[in-house]
Amino acid sequence: AGAARPVHWKEALAQLVEGNRRFVHGETRWVPVTPQELIKLETGHHPFATVVGCSDSRVPIELIFDQGLGDLFVIRLAGNIVVDSHVQGSLEYAFAHLGTKLIVVLGHDNCGAVTAAMAKKEKRDKEPGGVRCILDHITPICAKIDHKLPHKERLGLAIEANVRESVKNVLAYPGHREAHQRGEFEVVGAVYDMHTGKVRFLDVA
Repeated sequence: AGAARPVHWKEALAQLVEGNRRFVHGETRWVPVTPQELIKLETGHHPFATVVGCSDSRVPIELIFDQGLGDLFVIRLAGNIVVDSHVQGSLEYAFAHLGTKLIVVLGHDNCGAVTAAMAKKEKRDKEPGGVRCILDHITPICAKIDHKLPHKERLGLAIEANVRESVKNVLAYPGHREAHQRGEFEVVGAVYDMHTGKVRFLDVA
């Protein structure tokens, strides 16, 4: 694991911001894990944050935040959507049993799932059934974006809107909502820039 485990969500967020800064500037400190460290992790783990990210292989979450084994509880699925009981259960497990006080919903530019959701219905209908289920959750979000905008701008806005929708869905879970109202817990959205490696956090002062 990396630095000392944060005790407050703001400290957890700061640790992620600093880790991404190191990643962007080529100053990562992650080193190969020794057998002794593996043995320690075998008995338990204490991640300081949960990240819901896309399955895209170009967005390796631990690496872009420069964190080690045991530091992050990561949930990855195409389009970083938060829509079913399996995702809910994983998020609730991290909060209730592992004590993570921060959830980051991480989208990324040029997201294939969002791009596919923006395609014409005839093209979406040709996708396999499981893929269509994912697109069905994202397409209504994309439909709210001004169709007169250039494609690149529309895609960027749709990716950000999709992240915000997942943030809203996380906060809809009773345990998360109540802890958030007490100020003990936070959910933030973010978008990863594959060109620069930088993570841009949304609505964070």
